Amino acid sequence: MSTTSEFWLDVHSEISRVAGMELSTKDAADGDWLRRSQYNRVIDSAVARVARRRGIHRVLVQGQRCRTYKDALRSLGDALELPGYYGQNYDALDECLRELLEIDDGHLGAVFGDRVGRPASGLLVVIDYAENLLAEESSQELATLMSVLERAAHPLPDPLGRPAPRTGSFDVLLFSRGSERHG
Repeated sequence: MSTTSEFWLDVHSEISRVAGMELSTKDAADGDWLRRSQYNRVIDSAVARVARRRGIHRVLVQGQRCRTYKDALRSLGDALELPGYYGQNYDALDECLRELLEIDDGHLGAVFGDRVGRPASGLLVVIDYAENLLAEESSQELATLMSVLERAAHPLPDPLGRPAPRTGSFDVLLFSRGSERHG
């Protein structure tokens, strides 16, 4: 399984090779799973090529449809094709992301039981127009969502010591097209 940081290293190399550009460096508070950048077609294409080459499923979420907590959780659920029992709250998103990333016979999402799953080694969520993400909510809502997404990238060990299931990588790219509301 490829790691998150290897994915971003490949993206940086691809962007540099194709256009002599760099993907903006991560914010100090961001982990190895998250990148933020102003939208650029070259960067978007390079990210898509690397994801395809690595067998990573790329999902696009429109930030304009995620201005409120309710809308963000619905849009994420729809884009990620979460199962019918997804409760559209942070706990449900956390649980469903962990289940989605369990790779059963090489397929993301097969653990849901209502599908075969996608043949992929990981998941990349690209949020376009990220400056709109939870724009009508408090900054605490954005921090909570980011915390849930980070847990998907770095799952906690099982408290009972059971072996962890094989999971795919998880990365997030926030593309902004204007000024960001949240830092």
